[in-house]
Amino acid sequence: MGLPGVILKAIRKKPQELELPKDLEKSKLINLSKDQKEIMKQLDETISLAVDKKEGYLTLTVNMPEALAAAELAQKAQDLLQREIIKFKVEKSQADLDFIQERYNVAKAEAEGYQVNIAVNTDRYKNLTSSLPQVKTTRVQTKYGIASGVYQDLAKQLEQAKIQVKKDTPVFTVVEPVTIPTERSKPNRPMILIVWILLGSIVGIGIVYGKQSISGIKQKWNE
Repeated sequence: MGLPGVILKAIRKKPQELELPKDLEKSKLINLSKDQKEIMKQLDETISLAVDKKEGYLTLTVNMPEALAAAELAQKAQDLLQREIIKFKVEKSQADLDFIQERYNVAKAEAEGYQVNIAVNTDRYKNLTSSLPQVKTTRVQTKYGIASGVYQDLAKQLEQAKIQVKKDTPVFTVVEPVTIPTERSKPNRPMILIVWILLGSIVGIGIVYGKQSISGIKQKWNE
């Protein structure tokens, strides 16, 4: 007796969210839930972006029922868009800067370490006449000279990389800043009124002429 109900429940059961393996969760693949996909769909319908390649500017538009919410969302979208464009444009030069910065820090630490060793050996062996301390000091000085040269060369490359990042960073000019709208953009009530008046007039005229035509046809049919 209860079998049909069990079958119906199994058919109508809501699909469960798939659980990804732990190693897949750590990857860069994007896994969106149904709620997140619904939010993305709503944002896609709310926010529009028009690109004018000829003039070289973007037009960002947000349509929402409330004026303040529309302005706040437009400002947030503008900030996010600018940040992502900058990130995309300076990605390569920023990667070069990070690499040179890392090597610069290592070379600086090595050069300073050799410099400290030279000072320690000089103080330790200043009253000794043996040639062995002098050999050790000379070796440390040689290593310091090489490390110092690498350090200075990387310092120059670091400054050039910083300049390149600034050069690749785009500069934005906001032609029309985000403002709280004072009038509705949609629906266009005057246009709707005009369209309905025209449609009503056409329908009314059609009904009048239709009735006349029908009455004329009936009269001829009766005759």
